[in-house]
Amino acid sequence: MADAVLPQDLLRYIRDKVDQLLTVMGTVPLRPEELDDATLLALDPIGIIADSFGEMLGHLNETNRSLSLASAEIRAILDSLGAAVLVLDARGRVEDCNPRAIAWFFGGRPRREVIGRLAGELCGCPDFLQQACAQTGGTNRTLLRDDRDLQVVASRILDDSGCQSKTVLLFTDITQRVMESQEFALVSFAMNRVGEAAYLVGEDGCLRYVNAEACRVLGHCRDELLKRRIIDIDGVATTQEQWTATWDFMKSRNAYTFESLHRRADGGVFPVEVNANYFEFAGQPYILGLARDISERKRAETELRLAAAAFESNQGIMITDAQGVILRVNRAFAELSGYPAEEIVGGTPRLFKSGRHDAAFYAAMWDDIRQTGAWQGEIWDRRKN
Repeated sequence: MADAVLPQDLLRYIRDKVDQLLTVMGTVPLRPEELDDATLLALDPIGIIADSFGEMLGHLNETNRSLSLASAEIRAILDSLGAAVLVLDARGRVEDCNPRAIAWFFGGRPRREVIGRLAGELCGCPDFLQQACAQTGGTNRTLLRDDRDLQVVASRILDDSGCQSKTVLLFTDITQRVMESQEFALVSFAMNRVGEAAYLVGEDGCLRYVNAEACRVLGHCRDELLKRRIIDIDGVATTQEQWTATWDFMKSRNAYTFESLHRRADGGVFPVEVNANYFEFAGQPYILGLARDISERKRAETELRLAAAAFESNQGIMITDAQGVILRVNRAFAELSGYPAEEIVGGTPRLFKSGRHDAAFYAAMWDDIRQTGAWQGEIWDRRKN
């Protein structure tokens, strides 16, 4: 057979194969004037073709190995995810899934029993999967499944004609996050209903949280307060150095109750009693302060001090209860009556009865006191001597 092949035919055959190889490689075929027959034979084109195909096969094998490695890496990532991944074809059959999806939706069946089966039939929750598949476009939705709050993200994969060929579902268990969010909402709800203004402060002195009462008494909205530092609202610790000293003191004491002044949005200040507690959460230190407006208490204390000062005046003063039992006398009354205070307290005004007034006088006096709250007039009392 080889003896029947003419040299010219062989050359034409070799040239055609070289042109085919160049075409596959994206190169324009050679014209005869660019490569004459003698040079073509001298170049050993069959050997070149064989070497080229060998290199191409080598590159193909390397590509296949890289693809295989990448596939294995992707599989390892999917299998180790804390989320469930489910890939469905256009008819709802399972094309792929990871162990988390098998555990959550398919009762832990072997993977080979899941692939190719209708997902809705296997998990017994077609409505759930239908709701999940409807959540496409990269948006997410939270669905409840077996007491789990699952956040679902669904993505559609289209074929060359633009038709949906696959749906990739990603399920993340956010039950703990939902519980923590609910707990935070509960705590926030409760804090907004206490009578004290609540302030959560970081080490830098910036406010991290304030409740509704804090906003009310200071006259700021919450967003405005959260831009401020404690030294912006405190009338005592007004510099960063003073705040640092306060922080160090609180850190050493953990809990402390003290009085201070707070500054309103209009610039006015008012007295407060602060119950402060130092604690650490997630590795970060904080101070939670509950502040109560004590303006009324301070006014009452001032009035008591004034009353105490008046009580110790040069006028004799005696205080009794509603039954007439003497509760207290001042120094001037004791000197005036000649009785030491300890002999007077616990007795009644009858101790000083002089005998110059009849029963009707005393009845009228007490009747005025009960009716009007006061009596004014002259009375004779008897001294101890």
